[in-house]
Amino acid sequence: MKPVYKDAAYCASCHDEFSPGNASEIVSTFKEWEKSPFNNPENPSKHKSCIDCHMTNLQEGKFSPLKGFSTDGGKIKDDVKVHYFAGSNHFLSGLKSKTHEEQTLQLLKMSAKLDVDIKEREIIIGVTNVGAGHHLPTGVADFRELWLDITLEDADGKVVFESGKLKSDGNLGEDARPFMKVFADKDGKPAGLLFWKYEKLLSDTRIAAGERRVESYKIPKGKTLKYPLKATVKLNFRIYPQWVTDAVKQAYPQLPNPPVVELNRVVKVF
Repeated sequence: MKPVYKDAAYCASCHDEFSPGNASEIVSTFKEWEKSPFNNPENPSKHKSCIDCHMTNLQEGKFSPLKGFSTDGGKIKDDVKVHYFAGSNHFLSGLKSKTHEEQTLQLLKMSAKLDVDIKEREIIIGVTNVGAGHHLPTGVADFRELWLDITLEDADGKVVFESGKLKSDGNLGEDARPFMKVFADKDGKPAGLLFWKYEKLLSDTRIAAGERRVESYKIPKGKTLKYPLKATVKLNFRIYPQWVTDAVKQAYPQLPNPPVVELNRVVKVF
């Protein structure tokens, strides 16, 4: 058992990716962790590596280390590392094993919390990255979808504002504000599926570890607000956008659509 296998740097060999042609950083998960509050070796109570979060058993939304053997005839360990490698891709993992998928879904739902307020016809929503030692989302963050789904109802149950809904074709509406990267080629044209052409970063709206991001939405002035108002805010996640799934289905029509996963929800009355 070589020491490198217990070192988070071993994870970086696959989870930091760059373009060989121009050195553009396509995936920087390990670098994000290095700069995060989770990388704190001087304080063991706060230090959490990739292995601590992604290779520890989960039960009911909490880390629950497994006690047992990792080899035949070996010593009993208090924390046998699991090889589900729970991360974000619950969908592909679930095609093989529902147990693996459930581990990943539990980890995803530990990542963020929401808060909401309404002031002077403005909905103010805070999204805090409380559980991930890297940006939300990370990995292939030019494809991952993480966004706010908002519904505001008046005293009669009438919807007076909404944002972040899916269109009839399954794609996100234009009013949605996904937390993601947008890559472009050398001419500034969005790269889309051709991520290897990435040379320019058009935007990066992801949420760093420990960071609280605030998104504000104006309620149209033409609408009369009958109080009390009920705000329902959901933080949704989808492993791939519908347009990506549609492209893949041209080759694999039997592939099911990845579901929208609700990571967190807040309902508040004003």
